[in-house]
Amino acid sequence: MFLLSPLFQHARGPLVAAAAVLLAATVRPAGAAEIIEIPQNNANLNAFAYVGTVEPGDDLKLLRHLSGLTKRRFTTVYLYSEGGDLGTGLEIGRILRDQKIRAVVQPITAEGAEFAKIVAILKERGFSPPAGLAIEDYLILLKPGLCASACALAFLGGTDSITGRPWRTKAASARLGFHSFSRSFKPGTYSADDMSRETQIAQRIAFNVISYMQDIDLSLRFVPIMFKVESASMNFISNREALLLGIHVWDDQLPKDSGFIPSDRVETAGGTVPPRCPTEPQQ
Repeated sequence: MFLLSPLFQHARGPLVAAAAVLLAATVRPAGAAEIIEIPQNNANLNAFAYVGTVEPGDDLKLLRHLSGLTKRRFTTVYLYSEGGDLGTGLEIGRILRDQKIRAVVQPITAEGAEFAKIVAILKERGFSPPAGLAIEDYLILLKPGLCASACALAFLGGTDSITGRPWRTKAASARLGFHSFSRSFKPGTYSADDMSRETQIAQRIAFNVISYMQDIDLSLRFVPIMFKVESASMNFISNREALLLGIHVWDDQLPKDSGFIPSDRVETAGGTVPPRCPTEPQQ
Protein backbone atom coordinates (compact mmCIF):
# COMPACT_ATOMS: atom_id res chain seq x y z
CA MET A 1 0.00 0.00 0.00
CA PHE A 2 1.17 3.54 -0.66
CA LEU A 3 -0.26 6.69 0.82
CA LEU A 4 -0.49 9.96 -1.07
CA SER A 5 -1.95 12.18 1.65
CA PRO A 6 1.26 13.36 3.41
CA LEU A 7 3.06 14.04 0.16
CA PHE A 8 1.36 17.17 -1.03
CA GLN A 9 0.90 19.06 2.21
CA HIS A 10 2.61 22.14 0.77
CA ALA A 11 0.28 22.50 -2.23
CA ARG A 12 -1.01 26.04 -2.61
CA GLY A 13 -3.74 27.93 -4.46
CA PRO A 14 -5.39 26.00 -7.31
CA LEU A 15 -3.27 22.98 -6.43
CA VAL A 16 -5.12 22.45 -3.17
CA ALA A 17 -8.07 20.99 -5.06
CA ALA A 18 -5.78 18.72 -7.05
CA ALA A 19 -4.03 17.58 -3.90
CA ALA A 20 -7.39 16.87 -2.27
CA VAL A 21 -8.26 14.52 -5.12
CA LEU A 22 -5.05 12.64 -4.46
CA LEU A 23 -5.77 12.51 -0.76
CA ALA A 24 -9.02 10.71 -1.50
CA ALA A 25 -7.48 8.23 -3.92
CA THR A 26 -7.83 4.65 -2.75
CA VAL A 27 -6.73 2.78 -5.85
CA ARG A 28 -3.61 2.88 -7.95
CA PRO A 29 -3.81 4.66 -11.32
CA ALA A 30 -3.93 2.68 -14.53
CA GLY A 31 -0.86 4.39 -15.97
CA ALA A 32 2.58 3.29 -14.85
CA ALA A 33 5.61 5.59 -14.69
CA GLU A 34 7.31 6.87 -17.83
CA ILE A 35 11.03 7.01 -18.59
CA ILE A 36 12.08 10.21 -20.34
CA GLU A 37 15.48 11.36 -21.59
CA ILE A 38 16.40 14.80 -20.24
CA PRO A 39 18.80 17.64 -21.24
CA GLN A 40 21.55 16.51 -18.86
CA ASN A 41 22.52 13.91 -21.48
CA ASN A 42 26.05 14.41 -22.85
CA ALA A 43 29.00 12.46 -24.27
CA ASN A 44 29.85 11.01 -20.85
CA LEU A 45 26.38 10.65 -19.38
CA ASN A 46 23.13 8.84 -20.03
CA ALA A 47 20.51 10.81 -18.08
CA PHE A 48 16.81 10.07 -17.86
CA ALA A 49 13.85 10.82 -15.62
CA TYR A 50 11.52 8.27 -14.04
CA VAL A 51 8.18 10.05 -13.67
CA GLY A 52 5.00 8.67 -12.12
CA THR A 53 3.63 6.06 -9.76
CA VAL A 54 5.72 2.91 -9.23
CA GLU A 55 3.73 0.08 -10.80
CA PRO A 56 4.37 -3.65 -11.38
CA GLY A 57 6.29 -4.03 -14.62
CA ASP A 58 8.23 -0.77 -14.23
CA ASP A 59 11.36 -2.76 -13.40
CA LEU A 60 11.15 -4.53 -16.77
CA LYS A 61 10.49 -1.18 -18.48
CA LEU A 62 13.65 0.17 -16.85
CA LEU A 63 15.71 -2.82 -18.01
CA ARG A 64 14.44 -2.37 -21.57
CA HIS A 65 15.42 1.31 -21.49
CA LEU A 66 18.88 0.54 -20.14
CA SER A 67 19.49 -2.13 -22.79
CA GLY A 68 18.99 0.46 -25.54
CA LEU A 69 21.37 3.08 -24.16
CA THR A 70 24.68 3.99 -25.79
CA LYS A 71 27.63 2.95 -23.64
CA ARG A 72 28.79 5.98 -21.64
CA ARG A 73 30.85 6.54 -18.53
CA PHE A 74 27.92 7.36 -16.27
CA THR A 75 24.20 6.65 -16.19
CA THR A 76 21.92 8.64 -13.88
CA VAL A 77 18.21 8.39 -13.14
CA TYR A 78 16.28 11.40 -11.83
CA LEU A 79 13.35 10.15 -9.76
CA TYR A 80 9.95 11.89 -9.54
CA SER A 81 7.34 9.72 -7.84
CA GLU A 82 4.97 9.72 -4.86
CA GLY A 83 5.53 5.96 -4.45
CA GLY A 84 3.55 2.90 -5.43
CA ASP A 85 4.18 -0.84 -5.48
CA LEU A 86 6.70 -1.84 -2.81
CA GLY A 87 8.02 -4.97 -4.51
CA THR A 88 8.61 -3.13 -7.78
CA GLY A 89 10.40 -0.33 -5.95
CA LEU A 90 12.78 -2.86 -4.43
CA GLU A 91 13.42 -4.46 -7.82
CA ILE A 92 14.18 -1.07 -9.36
CA GLY A 93 16.65 -0.42 -6.54
CA ARG A 94 18.34 -3.75 -7.23
CA ILE A 95 18.64 -2.82 -10.90
CA LEU A 96 20.27 0.49 -9.97
CA ARG A 97 22.72 -1.44 -7.83
CA ASP A 98 23.49 -4.20 -10.34
CA GLN A 99 23.70 -1.89 -13.36
CA LYS A 100 25.59 0.80 -11.41
CA ILE A 101 23.10 3.60 -12.02
CA ARG A 102 23.36 6.84 -10.05
CA ALA A 103 20.17 8.11 -8.36
CA VAL A 104 19.21 11.78 -8.00
CA VAL A 105 16.22 13.61 -6.51
CA GLN A 106 16.07 17.29 -7.47
CA PRO A 107 13.58 19.88 -8.72
CA ILE A 108 12.68 20.00 -12.39
CA THR A 109 14.72 22.96 -13.63
CA ALA A 110 15.49 24.89 -16.85
CA GLU A 111 13.06 27.75 -16.09
CA GLY A 112 10.01 25.86 -17.23
CA ALA A 113 11.35 24.58 -20.56
CA GLU A 114 12.15 21.14 -19.18
CA PHE A 115 8.78 21.03 -17.40
CA ALA A 116 6.92 21.84 -20.63
CA LYS A 117 8.89 19.22 -22.52
CA ILE A 118 8.07 16.51 -19.98
CA VAL A 119 4.38 17.48 -20.03
CA ALA A 120 4.34 17.24 -23.83
CA ILE A 121 6.02 13.81 -23.80
CA LEU A 122 3.64 12.46 -21.16
CA LYS A 123 0.63 13.67 -23.16
CA GLU A 124 2.00 12.12 -26.34
CA ARG A 125 2.40 8.77 -24.58
CA GLY A 126 -1.08 8.83 -23.08
CA PHE A 127 0.19 8.98 -19.49
CA SER A 128 -2.52 8.56 -16.83
CA PRO A 129 -1.84 10.48 -13.59
CA PRO A 130 -3.34 9.31 -10.27
CA ALA A 131 -7.03 9.90 -9.56
CA GLY A 132 -7.74 11.48 -12.93
CA LEU A 133 -5.56 14.54 -12.36
CA ALA A 134 -4.45 16.60 -15.33
CA ILE A 135 -0.86 15.87 -16.29
CA GLU A 136 0.16 19.48 -15.62
CA ASP A 137 -1.31 19.43 -12.09
CA TYR A 138 0.29 16.10 -11.25
CA LEU A 139 3.69 17.17 -12.54
CA ILE A 140 3.50 20.48 -10.65
CA LEU A 141 3.15 18.46 -7.44
CA LEU A 142 6.28 16.46 -8.33
CA LYS A 143 8.21 19.43 -9.74
CA PRO A 144 9.85 20.58 -6.46
CA GLY A 145 11.64 17.22 -6.30
CA LEU A 146 9.62 14.43 -4.68
CA CYS A 147 10.56 10.78 -4.19
CA ALA A 148 8.66 8.91 -1.49
CA SER A 149 7.67 5.45 -0.29
CA ALA A 150 8.57 2.83 -2.94
CA CYS A 151 10.45 5.49 -4.92
CA ALA A 152 12.62 6.36 -1.91
CA LEU A 153 13.51 2.69 -1.44
CA ALA A 154 14.48 2.43 -5.11
CA PHE A 155 16.58 5.59 -4.73
CA LEU A 156 18.72 3.86 -2.11
CA GLY A 157 20.02 1.46 -4.77
CA GLY A 158 21.87 4.25 -6.62
CA THR A 159 25.46 3.19 -7.35
CA ASP A 160 28.52 4.79 -8.97
CA SER A 161 29.77 3.10 -12.14
CA ILE A 162 33.43 3.85 -11.38
CA THR A 163 33.77 2.98 -7.70
CA GLY A 164 30.86 0.56 -7.35
CA ARG A 165 29.95 2.38 -4.14
CA PRO A 166 26.54 3.86 -3.26
CA TRP A 167 25.82 7.08 -5.19
CA ARG A 168 22.62 8.68 -3.96
CA THR A 169 22.27 12.43 -4.01
CA LYS A 170 19.49 14.94 -3.42
CA ALA A 171 19.00 18.67 -3.67
CA ALA A 172 18.59 20.38 -0.31
CA SER A 173 15.12 21.52 -1.36
CA ALA A 174 13.99 18.08 -2.59
CA ARG A 175 11.83 15.77 -0.45
CA LEU A 176 12.75 12.16 0.26
CA GLY A 177 10.11 10.28 2.26
CA PHE A 178 9.92 6.90 4.00
CA HIS A 179 7.21 5.08 5.93
CA SER A 180 6.14 1.63 7.07
CA PHE A 181 4.32 -0.67 4.68
CA SER A 182 0.78 -1.92 5.17
CA ARG A 183 -1.92 -3.92 3.40
CA SER A 184 -5.49 -2.89 2.61
CA PHE A 185 -8.48 -4.96 3.73
CA LYS A 186 -12.08 -4.92 2.61
CA PRO A 187 -14.69 -4.67 5.37
CA GLY A 188 -15.86 -8.08 6.54
CA THR A 189 -15.28 -10.98 8.91
CA TYR A 190 -11.95 -12.77 8.75
CA SER A 191 -11.13 -16.25 10.01
CA ALA A 192 -8.04 -17.41 11.86
CA ASP A 193 -6.77 -18.90 8.60
CA ASP A 194 -7.20 -15.53 6.90
CA MET A 195 -5.17 -13.82 9.58
CA SER A 196 -2.52 -16.54 9.42
CA ARG A 197 -2.14 -16.00 5.68
CA GLU A 198 -1.86 -12.26 6.16
CA THR A 199 0.80 -12.76 8.82
CA GLN A 200 2.79 -14.91 6.41
CA ILE A 201 2.46 -12.26 3.71
CA ALA A 202 3.68 -9.57 6.12
CA GLN A 203 6.64 -11.75 7.05
CA ARG A 204 7.54 -12.27 3.39
CA ILE A 205 7.36 -8.52 2.77
CA ALA A 206 9.63 -7.84 5.75
CA PHE A 207 12.04 -10.52 4.54
CA ASN A 208 12.08 -8.96 1.07
CA VAL A 209 12.92 -5.54 2.51
CA ILE A 210 15.71 -6.99 4.66
CA SER A 211 17.09 -8.96 1.70
CA TYR A 212 17.03 -5.77 -0.35
CA MET A 213 19.03 -3.94 2.29
CA GLN A 214 21.64 -6.69 2.10
CA ASP A 215 21.64 -6.69 -1.70
CA ILE A 216 22.44 -2.97 -1.89
CA ASP A 217 24.80 -2.96 1.14
CA LEU A 218 22.51 -0.62 3.02
CA SER A 219 23.50 0.27 6.56
CA LEU A 220 21.24 -0.85 9.39
CA ARG A 221 21.11 2.81 10.36
CA PHE A 222 18.37 3.13 7.76
CA VAL A 223 15.99 0.80 9.61
CA PRO A 224 14.69 3.41 12.11
CA ILE A 225 14.27 5.89 9.24
CA MET A 226 12.39 3.42 7.04
CA PHE A 227 9.94 2.37 9.74
CA LYS A 228 9.84 5.50 11.92
CA VAL A 229 6.24 6.33 11.03
CA GLU A 230 3.20 4.24 10.14
CA SER A 231 1.93 3.86 6.60
CA ALA A 232 -0.65 6.62 7.13
CA SER A 233 2.16 9.17 7.55
CA MET A 234 5.39 10.04 5.77
CA ASN A 235 8.81 10.73 7.29
CA PHE A 236 10.49 13.27 5.05
CA ILE A 237 14.07 13.09 6.21
CA SER A 238 16.01 16.26 6.94
CA ASN A 239 19.17 17.11 5.04
CA ARG A 240 21.15 16.48 8.21
CA GLU A 241 19.66 12.98 8.48
CA ALA A 242 20.42 12.36 4.81
CA LEU A 243 24.06 13.37 5.24
CA LEU A 244 24.48 11.22 8.35
CA LEU A 245 23.05 8.26 6.42
CA GLY A 246 25.51 8.66 3.56
CA ILE A 247 23.21 10.44 1.10
CA HIS A 248 24.98 13.35 -0.59
CA VAL A 249 23.17 16.68 -0.40
CA TRP A 250 23.86 19.89 -2.27
CA ASP A 251 22.30 23.30 -1.79
CA ASP A 252 20.47 23.95 -5.05
CA GLN A 253 19.44 27.40 -3.81
CA LEU A 254 22.97 28.82 -3.60
CA PRO A 255 23.97 31.53 -6.11
CA LYS A 256 25.54 30.27 -9.34
CA ASP A 257 28.91 31.84 -8.42
CA SER A 258 28.99 30.35 -4.92
CA GLY A 259 31.59 27.72 -5.80
CA PHE A 260 29.16 24.83 -5.47
CA ILE A 261 28.11 22.87 -8.54
CA PRO A 262 24.51 23.68 -9.57
CA SER A 263 22.10 20.79 -9.84
CA ASP A 264 22.14 20.60 -13.62
CA ARG A 265 25.93 20.15 -13.71
CA VAL A 266 26.39 17.34 -11.20
CA GLU A 267 27.76 14.86 -13.74
CA THR A 268 29.30 17.29 -16.24
CA ALA A 269 31.80 18.78 -13.81
CA GLY A 270 34.27 15.94 -14.37
CA GLY A 271 34.39 14.26 -10.96
CA THR A 272 32.80 11.12 -9.62
CA VAL A 273 32.10 12.64 -6.20
CA PRO A 274 28.82 14.57 -6.02
CA PRO A 275 28.82 18.22 -4.95
CA ARG A 276 28.69 18.86 -1.23
CA CYS A 277 26.24 20.74 0.87
CA PRO A 278 28.14 23.32 2.99
CA THR A 279 27.23 21.31 6.11
CA GLU A 280 28.50 17.97 4.78
CA PRO A 281 31.63 16.70 6.57
CA GLN A 282 34.69 16.12 4.41
CA GLN A 283 35.59 12.50 3.70
